[in-house]
Amino acid sequence: MVDREFDVANEESNYVGEGMQHKYEPTLVVISSEECLKICEWCFRGRLFQDKRLEKDKIADPKEVVKYAKNHPELRSILFTGGDSFLADKESLRYMISEINKMDHIISIRFGTRAMVHQPELYYEMKELIELSTKVVYFILHIIKPEEVSKELCEITSKGKYFFLAQSPLLKTLNADSKILMEMYQKMSRCNINPYYMFHCRPVEGNQKFVTTFKEGYEIVEATKRTMSGINKRFRYSLSCDMGKLEVVGIEGDKAYLRFHQAKDPKNLGKIITTDANAIWLVDGEPMYLKDGKYIMEK
Repeated sequence: MVDREFDVANEESNYVGEGMQHKYEPTLVVISSEECLKICEWCFRGRLFQDKRLEKDKIADPKEVVKYAKNHPELRSILFTGGDSFLADKESLRYMISEINKMDHIISIRFGTRAMVHQPELYYEMKELIELSTKVVYFILHIIKPEEVSKELCEITSKGKYFFLAQSPLLKTLNADSKILMEMYQKMSRCNINPYYMFHCRPVEGNQKFVTTFKEGYEIVEATKRTMSGINKRFRYSLSCDMGKLEVVGIEGDKAYLRFHQAKDPKNLGKIITTDANAIWLVDGEPMYLKDGKYIMEK
């Protein structure tokens, strides 16, 4: 096992200040909350709730966020996450949104949330705050099962004023089944929630029972996509590892083809690499495997 037991994607190296990650040139990730309504067993950032925090795993100082964003004209988007952005301090969000409004280089702001899935009415607590934004606003909903696309959630998302996107982890025993995913995506499509990413499960300690190989995951996702129209299957099956965001674009025998959708090193953008289709992850470009309940770097 690599030495990043609870940080296999090496988020530590992306921090540019407390609570601020700048891994990809156009996007600043802001840790706006350290709380969630429920602690998901598969959480890739579960270290926040297990006393395994990194040194800079802290809520970002709003003034530092504004200062950093002003000084980095290459930024195009701010992503508020956590924890859960819907549980962030509202006055801190109000200040940051007001200041971001003044930055011509910022095009959009995003709010990552699972709290809105559990309690859709929380949207109304955020509504006044969101309406302050002059930027394009995206809500990134973390949905894993069809039943989470509730009637109450649909009543909000169907109004269509803002963009509602869903990113879901592929989790063995919970949703790694094309029939389950078909139902989930069909329900989302009827409610103006657009599929955004299907994420390959990040193998942090504790996630062993949820992970799939690249081959297993790709076959499930492709079987799901066969039932969907082109506009609804635009989501990418990807892993967000230390090198960047890699889309699994094909499997041929025991070989997996992965394309850099985002890259920590911009020179890698668009490049295609190959790895073992029976691996579960990449660490510094090398395949990782699961054997006897342990993550290992040799087959």
